[in-house]
Amino acid sequence: EGSIVKNLYRIYQVEGIQGFFKGCAASCWKEAAFAGLYYALYEKGKSAGLTSVVAGMASGIISTFATHPF
Repeated sequence: EGSIVKNLYRIYQVEGIQGFFKGCAASCWKEAAFAGLYYALYEKGKSAGLTSVVAGMASGIISTFATHPF
């Protein structure tokens, strides 16, 4: 309850500046896994003869489903 500014101040009071960055590591790992998988699948799709649009869509869908739980 309260304003965003109040809540930001409370986070700072309780956890310090580190409180604003708690979820960053998990997000970075997820994005790295997504990007690596996406690129590998996209290149594989292109070499298999798919158009760039189809390869991109398929790569995005598969990569999202594979990395979303993280």
